[in-house]
Parts: sequence; structure tokens; C-alpha cells
Amino acid sequence: MPKKASPKPTKPTTKKTAIQRKSKKNRGKNSSEYDYADKKAGHLKKEDNLGRLLLLVVQQKVKLMAINLHNQSPSNIKLKIHQMKYQFNTYKDKYKKIHTKSISTGFGLTNEDQKAGI
Repeated sequence: MPKKASPKPTKPTTKKTAIQRKSKKNRGKNSSEYDYADKKAGHLKKEDNLGRLLLLVVQQKVKLMAINLHNQSPSNIKLKIHQMKYQFNTYKDKYKKIHTKSISTGFGLTNEDQKAGI
């Protein structure tokens, strides 16, 4: 009489279970995601949003100013956008210094101020 083959010992499975994805129909139905987004969106003030909008508008205008200057220039000066932005910021800083000085003194600039580079 032939012997029956003994069953092979099974290995314990170390396979990780797959992460179940939500179906496309159910993906957007998790209300906790929307609640979190609503809470986070409310922390900005109206002034913050206006500041961000102004920053985007100013960047576009600086680019347009650089392109316009390049097109109007009679020589072959090729200013890049970051160079034009740097030049614009230096003029803006000088204007702020002059403006604050004239407001604080009540008068225009003196010769000493002009020599100092203000």
C-alpha cells in the first residue's frame, strides 16, 4: 500500500494588505476634508489677499516695464527682468527716503542731503 503524501507545510503570509482606494464616486464625499479646507481658508484677512494680488500685479508690471524699456532703447542694451526689478527697487527706495525726509522736516531736501545721495 502506497503512502499518502503528507501535505506541505504552508508559510505564514507576510504580504501586506493593499490600501483600498475609494471609488471615483465616493472620493469627494469625505466631509472632513472640506471642513478642514474651510477652516484653513478663513485664517487670511481680506488685506492679506489684497496684498498677494497686488504682488502679482506688480510683478507683471515690472516685466512689462522691462520689455518696454528694451523695445524703446536705441542701443543694444539687453536688460533682463531681474535687473530691471533691481533698478526699480533702488529708485523706489530713494523715493521713500526723500518722501519721509520731506514729511518729517516739512521742507524739501538740502544740498547736504543731495550730496549724501538721498
